[in-house]
Amino acid sequence: MSEESEVVTTEASAEEQGAMTTDETTNGTVTEGGTTEEGGEESAEADGGDGEGDEANTTVVPRQVSDSEEEDEVDSEEEIDTEKKYTLEMHDRSQVSEAFEKLMMKDDLPVDSDEKRNFCKPLSERLYSKEEFHNMNSNGLIQYYRACAALNIIPSSKIIRQLETNGMHLAHYGIGQDGCVALAESLQVNKSITELDLEDNWIGVKGSSAVAEALAHNHTITVMDLSRNQIGIQGGLSLSKSLSVTDALVDVRLCENEINDKVAEAIGLNLSNNKTITRLDLSANNISHKGGIALANMLKENTTVTELNLSWNSLREKGSEALATAIVDNISLRLLNISWNGIGTKGGTAWGNTMKDNSSIKVLDLSNNRIEGVAWDAIMEAIKSNDVLDSVVLSGNYLNPEEAVNLAAAREQNSTLKNLVFDGLDHLLRLAATKQHEIQEEEARRLELEAIQKEKEKAAAAAGGGGKEEKKDAKGKGKKK
Repeated sequence: MSEESEVVTTEASAEEQGAMTTDETTNGTVTEGGTTEEGGEESAEADGGDGEGDEANTTVVPRQVSDSEEEDEVDSEEEIDTEKKYTLEMHDRSQVSEAFEKLMMKDDLPVDSDEKRNFCKPLSERLYSKEEFHNMNSNGLIQYYRACAALNIIPSSKIIRQLETNGMHLAHYGIGQDGCVALAESLQVNKSITELDLEDNWIGVKGSSAVAEALAHNHTITVMDLSRNQIGIQGGLSLSKSLSVTDALVDVRLCENEINDKVAEAIGLNLSNNKTITRLDLSANNISHKGGIALANMLKENTTVTELNLSWNSLREKGSEALATAIVDNISLRLLNISWNGIGTKGGTAWGNTMKDNSSIKVLDLSNNRIEGVAWDAIMEAIKSNDVLDSVVLSGNYLNPEEAVNLAAAREQNSTLKNLVFDGLDHLLRLAATKQHEIQEEEARRLELEAIQKEKEKAAAAAGGGGKEEKKDAKGKGKKK
């Protein structure tokens, strides 16, 4: 009875679903919707034959599938589909890595997903297709997530957004050392960011070393600002090494970072043959005359640096004299700022002599450098004769009213000089004018007094002459009598 009922059930199922014919095959394998089943013997038995000689034309009656089995198949398909989506749950650090490994090892087709990336959702609820996962990997987002997980820090939404743009602008954002390390991991593979602004984030030695490592692999960042980050000597040395291998950096800003002569020497050595960097800012550091000499030697070899800022250092006379000498052979530098370096009279004189014949520098800042005395003579001669200089800044130096008048006269003689900046120059000129006016008034009073004195003397002389004549007349009259 059971066999008959099974046959009846099979036949009823065949009537409902229709008979299916198989492709011609030698092993009796039947394909349906891309799946294969081996049912040669069962099919033959169902038809009452032994399956021999009928392989070329075999009719197979499919087995009826129960509702529970259909539900199991649907659940299985849903599980497979879910496996093709990747989660970035951060509560379990290994989950990101596991998802990444699955993605790299599998070669599944990308799954279309209606879900858009929504960074407001908890990380555990975000699902991505393989294509989306690949895109995040190419801009460094996956590396950033993994680094944050390893460092046990919360990913920054601002960094996440900007990884897909051409600029990472995080000045005064407070990402700290670990935040910078995580960001640097993403920068090693990111190909969209061209500007990296991390000013005032206290990234320290650890963060700056991570950035230096990223620069060795990154070929798109052209502007890097790491100013005010307390990177110190070790961080500065790490960054100086990256300057010798980078082929993209154009603008480097490292001001106020406790960089000393050792770092300046390393930077000078690594920039001697660099062909991309045009702007270098090392202001407000601890560079003395030794570092100044090293950078001067770099300028003798380098032909690409056009802007150099060494203000607020301690170059003093020796460092400034070395730079002045190096500029004689340099033809690329356009802007030089060595303000607040205490170069003194000798340094000022050296720069005055150099600028007489210089044909490259257009903007020169010598402000607040204790320049005085004979140094002004050389500087004024340079201002008169240099026809390339556009702007010169001399504020904060020692200048008396008479020297101010001569400086203004030198400026008037140069028709190409656009700006001569000396705070208080007008005041000094007014003082000079007032003093000159006082001198002129004093001279006028002196002349007036001299004239009055002469008139008095003349009158006295005239009065004295009349008395003598009267005496003579009286004596003559007396003799006659």
